Amino acid sequence: MILHPVNCSNSLAVIPRGPNIRPTKLNYDDVVVEVVVAVVVVLLVVVVVVVVVVVVVVVVVVVVVVVVVLVVVVVVVVGGGGGGGGVIVVVVVVEAVKK
Repeated sequence: MILHPVNCSNSLAVIPRGPNIRPTKLNYDDVVVEVVVAVVVVLLVVVVVVVVVVVVVVVVVVVVVVVVVLVVVVVVVVGGGGGGGGVIVVVVVVEAVKK
């Protein structure tokens, strides 16, 4: 590239010339590939998020069902004769589950 001297009137107008200077053309193949990759990445993220949410919900439901079954068994076994004792055991079990 030729730099013009400072005292020249068009010193700021440095115009590159030569066979390597070509107007940029949009390569549609590259654009299609980038769009497809972006869509696939977004879909993968959505699938992973959905799977994680489903697993968390299933685990929570299983834990709740197990706790309820344990509470019912404890109430039936312990509180069958006394009446008052079962309530205390249920409160203790519920507090233990909360912690």
